[in-house]
Amino acid sequence: MILNSIITSEFSFWWLIVTVAISASLSFLLYRNDKYLKEVSKLVKYLLVGLRFLVLFFITFFLIKPFISSTKKEFFKPQLLILQDNSQSILLNKDSLYYKDDFIQKHQKLYEDLEKNDINYSVYSFSDTLVSNRKFKFNQKTTNISEALKQAIDLNIEHNIGGILLLSDGINNKGRDPYYLSKTLQVPIYTVGLGDTNSTSDVKIETIIINKIGFTEQQIPFSIDIASENIEESSATFSISENEKILFQKTININKSNFYQTIEKYLPSLPTGLHALEFKIDEQIGEYNIENNKQTVYINIVDSKQKILLLSSAPHPDIAAINSVLSKVSNIEFESYNIRNFKGQIEDYNLIILDQLPDKKNPISSILTKIKTNNTPVLSIVSNLTDLKHLNTLNADITFAHSLKKNEWLELEVNTEFSLFNLDDDLSEFLNQVPPIVAPMLKYKSENNNSILAYQKIKGIATEKPAILFTETENSKFGFILGEGLWKWKLFNFQNDGNFNQFTNLILKITQYLSIKTPKDAFIVDIKNQFEEYEAVEIHAQLYNSSLELVKNKEITFVYKDENKNEFKHSLSSKKSGYYTNLGMLKPGKYSYTISTKLKQKEISKSGFFVVVPSMLEHKQLTANHQLLKAISENTNGIYFDNDNWINIATTLKDNPHFKTKVYSTKSLSDLIHLKWILFLIVVLLSIEWFIRKYSGTI
Repeated sequence: MILNSIITSEFSFWWLIVTVAISASLSFLLYRNDKYLKEVSKLVKYLLVGLRFLVLFFITFFLIKPFISSTKKEFFKPQLLILQDNSQSILLNKDSLYYKDDFIQKHQKLYEDLEKNDINYSVYSFSDTLVSNRKFKFNQKTTNISEALKQAIDLNIEHNIGGILLLSDGINNKGRDPYYLSKTLQVPIYTVGLGDTNSTSDVKIETIIINKIGFTEQQIPFSIDIASENIEESSATFSISENEKILFQKTININKSNFYQTIEKYLPSLPTGLHALEFKIDEQIGEYNIENNKQTVYINIVDSKQKILLLSSAPHPDIAAINSVLSKVSNIEFESYNIRNFKGQIEDYNLIILDQLPDKKNPISSILTKIKTNNTPVLSIVSNLTDLKHLNTLNADITFAHSLKKNEWLELEVNTEFSLFNLDDDLSEFLNQVPPIVAPMLKYKSENNNSILAYQKIKGIATEKPAILFTETENSKFGFILGEGLWKWKLFNFQNDGNFNQFTNLILKITQYLSIKTPKDAFIVDIKNQFEEYEAVEIHAQLYNSSLELVKNKEITFVYKDENKNEFKHSLSSKKSGYYTNLGMLKPGKYSYTISTKLKQKEISKSGFFVVVPSMLEHKQLTANHQLLKAISENTNGIYFDNDNWINIATTLKDNPHFKTKVYSTKSLSDLIHLKWILFLIVVLLSIEWFIRKYSGTI
């Protein structure tokens, strides 16, 4: 760090001549005819004049408003972030011994070269998250390159990130497509291609499509893709079984080296409960990887479906966007009608979606009355066409009115305190970035505290007005999206991530919350039926008294057993919105549980089950994707290295114009008059002058 300071002024320093002249003149005139100084030597007179001159000079000097201008220069050396893929796929090839030994030695050589060249660096390993780590075991179940890049940049945001060295096989099987993310990054990414780009002999179950929820007395549709590479002509048996009982079997004739076949069939109906189905295809001669020849899928057979109805008065792209999500969910029976064509019964549905209804032409008074009578939950998409007077008759504990009869464009700002359902970081980030929607200018009044999912952000400024909110009465639930244009969110999702996952997740979370009736019992337990092997098992619970008020600080115990009857016990912590515990990541298998507590000296308990599904993500694709790594480097002005020539990257970085020390200058101004030592100096000078005169007997 270098600090340079100079004294400057609001006025020209030519005024110093005037201040010197005034100070000298006044000092000379003060002592010229002083009758008490006639007996004093000239040296004392000159000393007294000099002291008075200095005092007057300092005082008059401040009249030209001097100040100190300081410039602080800070030097930040470039930092290299080394990100090592620590997933299983690195070892699932013929070079596994190389990666366990020689490759680790190459890392050590790299660190030595970087230190020799005076290059700062940090080392991380990653799978689905980033860890500061130099010990690589290559045993993780997933690979999320996008999340690793984001976390690395966020952790080092205060440093001068000169570049990222990404060592991976390019097999990305979780999260956002890193190709799209790399287009938005301002940091050069140097990639090293690991793994084997040559395809090995392999027959595998590529994709399984089967509903995780089925229904009694209904056949279960499934679709499966079987692929093979470098396998000679042969036949293989594909089967689906439960507890070694064959439910489906078919002989597959592999008739070419690169074979692909899709099977679309039905399984027979199954009884209610959880079923573990094993999908398997026979191992072939010469196969290196047989882990992808079989896969276990869990499905839950239940008795009924949720029925959701969407009513509108005119076609709208928002309807198509919602339909594209809800019509594909197995446990949802979704219907959409123009209001003039609807002849059904409101009481048959678990949720009604009103797209801009009621309006002036279609007040739908009778339907609104039936909704209230049957306590049917409602999701209302509100626009300027919506007749707010009739909408308010729903008695949803909130009333709306137009503040101005015109539209405005608004963005979203997610409410971090929202707790009706879980919003993960990816979904929150998605909502904060979605394109603006067209919204009516409304004012609203409510007697209760509503749950606001997202606030309105107008022209980049966050407000306290809701954009998406929920209310709940004693008998029903209501949701309001105050604007139209949801279809843009779906397109935005695909443009950024290459899929519709976040938009689908949002619509499903909203409709699931609204359509499921809130139990009136005192103890509500929220736990998923199925977790992936790499997911943390989380349990949420709420406890209510007879007035349906949330009860806190009670002892709640969660006991679960694995398939070997081993028992584990956890206590739930009391939180703002209820109770919570995290069991961490569990081994694959079926688990039973009992959760219990006491309320008014009465024992309350609930039992159930959940399954942890083994992750096969790292076994599905073993051919390294170096093209992705090359594209990431090209998008960020980085360089791609083969596994043979990356060890000398330190030399490459030193010659790279992007990898340079950055200098940040900070300028500050401070008035001299605020310096206390100057006042002290003036007092000292006056004291010395007084002391000399006193000593000389001139006062």
